[in-house]
Amino acid sequence: MMAHVERAAQDAEEIEGGCPAAAARMTEDDPILKAIVDFRSALEDYNANAPSQDSGAEIYAERTYRRPRRVIVNWETGARTRRGAVEALKLANDADRDGDYVIIGPMVRAALSYLENTI
Repeated sequence: MMAHVERAAQDAEEIEGGCPAAAARMTEDDPILKAIVDFRSALEDYNANAPSQDSGAEIYAERTYRRPRRVIVNWETGARTRRGAVEALKLANDADRDGDYVIIGPMVRAALSYLENTI
């Protein structure tokens, strides 16, 4: 369940010299990181634990990944950090692979905003 959270934290620690406090600060410094970690964690939970019945799966989807997904789909601000831009692009790439195309635009725009502001 925590693979995506651990990956994002590990990536952040590597950038910040192995400091867990710095990794936690990165999600505070860039809200898009928290939104992406929340979505990936919730989706992983759903995939691992959703009931096989359609009605139960629908209820579980609403309780797990749908709210964080709506945050991603409705994202309107740019990434604030390089890590946030990279994670947004990774999520957009995964969404393209998985056919969840509505996620791609907001994540590409968030990454592009960061990149445009750094030139």
